[in-house]
Amino acid sequence: MKLQAKWRIMGLVSLFVSYALVTFRNIILYPGISKIAIVFYWFVCILLLLVALYTALLDYRFTKLKYKIEQRDLFRENFLTEEFKKILKKADEKEAEDNPSEPD
Repeated sequence: MKLQAKWRIMGLVSLFVSYALVTFRNIILYPGISKIAIVFYWFVCILLLLVALYTALLDYRFTKLKYKIEQRDLFRENFLTEEFKKILKKADEKEAEDNPSEPD
């Protein structure tokens, strides 16, 4: 759970920083700045947005995996107990007694 919290924080920070860079672009990109600095600036902004998107997708996949694991554990806890297996066995025996198969 700690790892998930860390990448969520990383995603929020990268999203916030990219938002701040775009919001204050008039201050950062002053007139007469070199073209290399402009390209680097936008590269950093896009990179931070991609990091935020990647962490969101990573969080989505992790949450989906966690849900599936919990669903599997609940199924095993409820339906794969010895008591449930005995009930199934009794039901199968009762069905076999009620419907005897005819030999070929």
